[in-house]
Amino acid sequence: MQSREEAPRSRRLASPRGGRRPKRISKPSVSAFFTGPEELKDTGHSAALLAQLKSFYDARLLCDVTIEVVTPGSGPGTGRLFSCNRNVLAAACPYFKSMFTGGMYESHQTNVTMHDVDAESFEVLVDYCYTGRVSLSEANVQRLYAASDMLQLEYVREACASFLARRLDLANCTAILKFADAFDHHKLRSQAQSFIAHNFKQLSRMGSIREESLADLTLAQLLAVLRLDSLDIESERTVCHVAVQWLEAAPKERGPSAAEVFKCVRWTHFSDEDRGYLEELLTKPIVKKYCLDLVEGARQMRYGDTLCKALVPKPESSGGSSVVSIAENPPQRLGVCAKEMFEIIIPNGRELTISNSVLRNNERPTDLAMLLKLLLLPICKAVSLPQPVPQQVPQPVPQSPRGPGMPRGAKGNLGAVVLQDA
Repeated sequence: MQSREEAPRSRRLASPRGGRRPKRISKPSVSAFFTGPEELKDTGHSAALLAQLKSFYDARLLCDVTIEVVTPGSGPGTGRLFSCNRNVLAAACPYFKSMFTGGMYESHQTNVTMHDVDAESFEVLVDYCYTGRVSLSEANVQRLYAASDMLQLEYVREACASFLARRLDLANCTAILKFADAFDHHKLRSQAQSFIAHNFKQLSRMGSIREESLADLTLAQLLAVLRLDSLDIESERTVCHVAVQWLEAAPKERGPSAAEVFKCVRWTHFSDEDRGYLEELLTKPIVKKYCLDLVEGARQMRYGDTLCKALVPKPESSGGSSVVSIAENPPQRLGVCAKEMFEIIIPNGRELTISNSVLRNNERPTDLAMLLKLLLLPICKAVSLPQPVPQQVPQPVPQSPRGPGMPRGAKGNLGAVVLQDA
C-alpha cells in the first residue's frame, strides 16, 4: 500500500528527454478579440410585430376588449362590434390610453360603447392603429377628420386637412372654409381664405349656380374674407356686390348686420365709372332700411368735396360697434394693384421705372410698388438690349514717346477698357 507522499509521484507521467516535461502553450480565447458589448437592432422587428398583431385582430385572437359603435339615436346592442387588443389601442391612440389607464369606468370593462363616431370611420382608424396606414377619399375625408379629432389621432387629422387643402376648387372652397372654421383648424382655414381671395372675382359671379357660395358663409366668415387685402378683384365694386348678395340671401336675419358688412367696403377706391352703381345701391330696399346713411355718406365722401378720407372699418379690438369711423385711406386690394397701378418702363435696358398710373388725391404709392421694383430690377439688368452706336468723333492723338519694349509704330495707349455700371 502506497503512502500519501508517493501517490502523486506514482501518477506522474514519464517525461521524455531526460525526464523534463514539455512547456504548455496557452492559446488566446475568442473573447480576447472583443473590445466591448454591442447593441443590435432588428430593423424589421416592429413591422413584423405590427403585422402579427394585425393578424390577431383579424382572427379575433387574444382580444381583451369589445367596442360597440352605435349609430347616433340608437340604443346599446344595435351597433357594430370590434374585438380589439386593449394595449394596442392604448399605445396608438391617446383617447383610448386615457380610457384604459386613467381609472375611468371603461378601464375595468370588457365591453365599451361609443356613440360619437360612425362605424366606417372607426374601422379605418382601428386599422391605422394596427398598421400605421390610412386610406383617404373625398367620400370619407370629412368623417375621418371628425373621428380622428375626437380620438386625438393627430397624424390622421393633419392628413385629412392636407387632403382637403390639396383639393380646394371653386365648387368646394366655401364649404371647406366652413368645415375648417367648425373644427377651428387655423392652417386649413387660412388656406381656404387664400384660395377664395385668389379666385374672388370668379366666385362673385357664380353665386346662384353653386351648391355652396359666398352667400352661405356666416357673418364672421364673410367679414374675415371681405377684410383681406389680397382679394383678386378689378374693382372695389366687386366686394360691394358680394356684400349685397350675402345680405339679400336672408334679409330678415342678416339685415341688422348690413352696416358692419358695408364697413368692409373700401369706398374711396370706387372709380368714376362706379358712381352710377352707388346711386343704384341707394335704391335697394335692404340699404334703405338698414344703412342708408352709411352708403350715402360714402358716396358723398368719394364723389363730393372730401376725397382724401374714407369710411373704413375700425380695428377689431373696437368690438362690434356699428359706428362708422373716419380714417386714412385704406390700401388698394392686391388685384387692383396688379391690374391698374403699375406700369413698367425699361428705357435702354438699363433702368427700371415704376410709375403709378391711377393714383388720385395725392395718395402715396404703396409698398407693393417698391417690392415690384426690387423683384424686377435684377431681371431687367440681366437683359441685354441693343444699344445705339454713338457717332465716332475723331480726336487728335497726342504724340508720346514709345515705351520700353514697344514695337516700332506703336503708340503709348494700346487700347481702351470700357466700364459700364450694370
